[in-house]
Amino acid sequence: MRSVHHVFAERAIGLPFLGLGLSVDVYTPPLPELVQALELHHLPYGYLEIFKAPLPSLQTVRARLDSVPLALHGEGLWIPQPDLQTGYPFELILDETATALDVLDSAWLTLECASKQMGGYAFGTYLPPLFTCTSALQVAQNVCQVQAYLDAAAHRRGTTPPFVLLETPPLTYVACGDVGYADFFRIVTDAAPCGLVLDLGHLWTVYRYTGAWQVRTSHQFFQEFLDRFPVERVLQVHIAGLSEAPSLSQRSRTQAGRVAMWVDAHDAPVPHILWTWLEDVLHHPGFANLKGIALEVDTKPLAVTLEEYAHLRARCRWWESSICSARASVPLHAVPQRSFPAPQREEQSMLKNAALLYEQYRVYGQALITGEPAICPALLDENVTIRDDQETDRAFQEYAHHYLPYEILEWGGAIRQMFPQSVVSLEQAGVDVSAFPAFWFATTEETWDPYDFFLLKIKRFTEFVRERATPVFPVALEEARLLRDAYRAANDLVW
Repeated sequence: MRSVHHVFAERAIGLPFLGLGLSVDVYTPPLPELVQALELHHLPYGYLEIFKAPLPSLQTVRARLDSVPLALHGEGLWIPQPDLQTGYPFELILDETATALDVLDSAWLTLECASKQMGGYAFGTYLPPLFTCTSALQVAQNVCQVQAYLDAAAHRRGTTPPFVLLETPPLTYVACGDVGYADFFRIVTDAAPCGLVLDLGHLWTVYRYTGAWQVRTSHQFFQEFLDRFPVERVLQVHIAGLSEAPSLSQRSRTQAGRVAMWVDAHDAPVPHILWTWLEDVLHHPGFANLKGIALEVDTKPLAVTLEEYAHLRARCRWWESSICSARASVPLHAVPQRSFPAPQREEQSMLKNAALLYEQYRVYGQALITGEPAICPALLDENVTIRDDQETDRAFQEYAHHYLPYEILEWGGAIRQMFPQSVVSLEQAGVDVSAFPAFWFATTEETWDPYDFFLLKIKRFTEFVRERATPVFPVALEEARLLRDAYRAANDLVW
């Protein structure tokens, strides 16, 4: 049996070189407007990476951009979770994903090595995995299972299987575990022959929220990271904006120190440090398998997108030209038509580790919800650690008491705008809508439907109204019906 590294090399060599492109949302900004603006400003692109969207919209995009290479950024497959195959509609999501990949003729599938659901809790934005050896091996096992499923689906269709790429996750103020960020992905890639997406904005949050900024310059941090990270597995690089969250408390603003408390924000400008890091990547000999660099522009103002993409092209055209010349003779899609084996562990040990890991993720979720990091080492084994200092305490409190309520009440749909009549009636009945986040996380629940935060928010708010003010429940139900109808209509892409 060939090593995972040989299997990776066989798959990677057959992937097309796509060069410079953009990672986009179909709806925000509207993709037709973005494409037209790029053409008017004479800004060619090698590919577009499309965030998950309904199948009819993806079919429209493929038909309109019939000569443009398209890739898929998936959603809802929470690769770090030990109950990925049992606690979520795994096969349904995989089947939808495989169909979307086929429609787009996507050479790869980007999946975040992060979760928006864990231990029965649901969140609105990505949370990083637990950085432990057991967690890394679980990631490796899950990514192998996803790849095997996609291989089988492609075999049935008689097409080339897309390659699964894991994207390095962001930190939103906090991290938990005893394995370093770079070492975590080395463990994963030693156990699974997957590709990686290095997100430079996400990496900056690691610099900020692991405390590295206190002892190293950004240049020192990045060079040390590259020395330990499996750069040979990187097939795509993402670069995106960073900014302070709208919910950031005044206390955190004043105590942030010499480095801002930025979080991943695709609508924000790309900071200078990320352009510098990108230059370092392009000149690093270890990134020999790099196939594409994408500017992430979903939710970014169109004028800023055009300016930044022109800047990306000015900085990177030499790289794109040199790689195209060097690889002109490499055949595309020369990929073995077989799946690779999942990491082999004894079944009893795997079940024991999965059960422990599930409990660890449940407690991890509780620490994020309550803002009490001290419960992590108390309830988990000795290998799950966090930095024990005042900054860590403040980070968990910032997430729990400011970021998380904003996420539930405002992000991805403001409750007061979604349910205006219900909110007025609730307030007249003496019910404070700000209690909704506490209600949201008061209990855990099983997951039966593919993840959609907007629809989940509709469902949870109607449940909140039913419990807190039953007479208002019919009003909330009617507003929920109108919201779902409008959401379905908005998902029909018109081009």
